[in-house]
Amino acid sequence: MPLYIIHALKELPLIKKKMEKNRELLQQHSSGISTVLPEFKDKDKQTKYVNSLLQSNIDLARRYLKLKNCLAYTNAVSKITIDGLTYSVVELITIRKEMGNEVDRTYSSLNDRQGHALLGRYGSGAAKDGPTLVCYYDAQRKSADEKKWYDFWTKIDAELEIFNARTFLLDPETGKPIDSGDPEAAVG
Repeated sequence: MPLYIIHALKELPLIKKKMEKNRELLQQHSSGISTVLPEFKDKDKQTKYVNSLLQSNIDLARRYLKLKNCLAYTNAVSKITIDGLTYSVVELITIRKEMGNEVDRTYSSLNDRQGHALLGRYGSGAAKDGPTLVCYYDAQRKSADEKKWYDFWTKIDAELEIFNARTFLLDPETGKPIDSGDPEAAVG
């Protein structure tokens, strides 16, 4: 059965957790002292156990990297349309995680603070011929554009959630979905 993106995304932290547990066991069982019997009461059994933990982490690391590679490929080649415009999933993830806050800060920078600071320095504007506050932007347009941006930005989450739940993870070598039952795909 093909592996959905959502399942791969859930598997990644589980792989890391399993690797962490294996590292703890490796630390605990990879050495001892000659006057104390190993936990398995036999040096060969203990050595086999340590080697199996090591191999498990190597296999888990390969699986993790394979999933990450497949995710990167799937996200690069997949497209989503929002409000009539088509984006790659990579673009939407970048907008959501990185550029969203940059655009928010851009709109926040469009304000009258500098004008008020200058008024405080050069006069209150109370005199008839004194300086007055001037804004070099349209506040209504700013508000409308900011709302439009926020609406688009929030649609990304919903679209990505649907995409992740309905899309199979693709193998970059074949362009076909990877099989969740693949022996190489199994998490130790």
